[in-house]
Amino acid sequence: MTWAQFNEIFYNKYFSQCFRDLKVSEFQELKQGKVSVVEYDAKFIELARFAPHMVDTDYKKAQEFDGGLDMEVFDRVGILKLPTYVEVLDRALMKEAIPASKKQATTPTTEWRDDIYDVYGTPEELQLFTDAIERWEEATISDLPEYMQVCFEALSNVMKEMEDKITAHEGRSCHIYYAKEAMKGLVRACFVEANWFSTKYMPTIEECLSISVMSSGYPTLVVQSLIGIGKIATKEAFDWVLNFAKL
Repeated sequence: MTWAQFNEIFYNKYFSQCFRDLKVSEFQELKQGKVSVVEYDAKFIELARFAPHMVDTDYKKAQEFDGGLDMEVFDRVGILKLPTYVEVLDRALMKEAIPASKKQATTPTTEWRDDIYDVYGTPEELQLFTDAIERWEEATISDLPEYMQVCFEALSNVMKEMEDKITAHEGRSCHIYYAKEAMKGLVRACFVEANWFSTKYMPTIEECLSISVMSSGYPTLVVQSLIGIGKIATKEAFDWVLNFAKL
């Protein structure tokens, strides 16, 4: 006897047809509404038992779950056309977590690149974010998802603050160019690693080493340190760091 056959016998014995029909209708109309993704998932699993024909493949189960998500979550998850229920649930949980993370400190930390490139960002979103940093124009912010806009604005504010302080103390801001170039190098490296992960590509040791130096963030920190010491830092010193010197 299969599990499906056992379920059919069990439900026929202990639940009336009328009751089961009501549960099927409830399942068909199930929406997340204002409850959390976890609560929606629990109700989904509870009611799906009465409509096995609607979730008899992983793809159908994923589509049913996807279709009942809150519109804000669905806009971010549904577009991905994820093929399995677990993937849809995982992405929905991550999307729900984003507003909470946005309420934390508005100044960026070294964790932002991990959050965006390793957790929240889809390949398409990461391309947009990387391109925005490459151009470094506030006009591009409207092209970004909302949670990336928060990070971009914070990074821009840090750069502006650094530029204002350098200009006030030294009367020039040319060193900020190197800070922006270091940031561009960092996001490029993170984007390459994210692509490796999303495509399940196994890089060679040489490829890892060529990227991990920049993605570690240390060159970016060294550039910021050089900016902090003022006029003593020469153009040659900045070029030395940005050309992947052995630190």
